[in-house]
Amino acid sequence: MIDIDHYKRDREVLRNRLVELTEQREALDKEIAYTRKAIGSLSEIIGDDSAEGGLLAVVLGLTESCREVLRASSEALTAGEVMDAMIKMGLSNAHHPNLLASIHTTLRRMSKGERCEALESLKGEKKAYRLKVSVGESMRRVVEETRPAGDLSAESLRRQAPTKRLKAPSTKKFGS
Repeated sequence: MIDIDHYKRDREVLRNRLVELTEQREALDKEIAYTRKAIGSLSEIIGDDSAEGGLLAVVLGLTESCREVLRASSEALTAGEVMDAMIKMGLSNAHHPNLLASIHTTLRRMSKGERCEALESLKGEKKAYRLKVSVGESMRRVVEETRPAGDLSAESLRRQAPTKRLKAPSTKKFGS
């Protein structure tokens, strides 16, 4: 008979590690967005727009550009503010013939999902948008809710290492 308790424990340890890594990635994404925003603002102040052609010239899809701007903001933003921030941050979306209308559509679509919400803006009749809880936070809730009863508490699992070392995937190409 196979004793699967150690596999269950390993799975829980790895699930918790996945949550931690996701939260770290989100923290880095947020810091990158803040840094882009700061560089764009400082470039504007000193009258140097060369940053937009170099370090900040990032070509992202419109949804990811909107997400990047919202991630960098501590408050909800209107579509016009998102567009202004995109330009300051050097997020290139020049291929959209009517960028503001595209941003409105994108934000409205994003607000129907779980990651973004639309709020009544204090800035007039316009809607403002902000990101909701992070993916890491959502994953942490799922892990906690699906944890089996017993001695597999999150605290005890954090102190334990997997019983077997899992081998990292090989970076060698097949046949080489």
